[in-house]
Amino acid sequence: MRRPVSPGLWLDGALCAVLALLSTAALFYGVLSDTPAVTGMAAFGLSGAAWVASVLLDGARRQRARAVREALDRVWR
Repeated sequence: MRRPVSPGLWLDGALCAVLALLSTAALFYGVLSDTPAVTGMAAFGLSGAAWVASVLLDGARRQRARAVREALDRVWR
């Protein structure tokens, strides 16, 4: 049986998408205005957003976390 994704993961995904969009906009601005500092910060933000997305979208990690949560629920009941 497939369980719905928790609200915390939805929020994390939305914040990751916002970070990626803002970093992309900053990257374009930095390249067009020839500002290396802004371009570097934007590239760092994009790499961070990509890392967070890879963690959020890992199905095996979600299954392990769900199994641990269910085991803890059984112990504490």
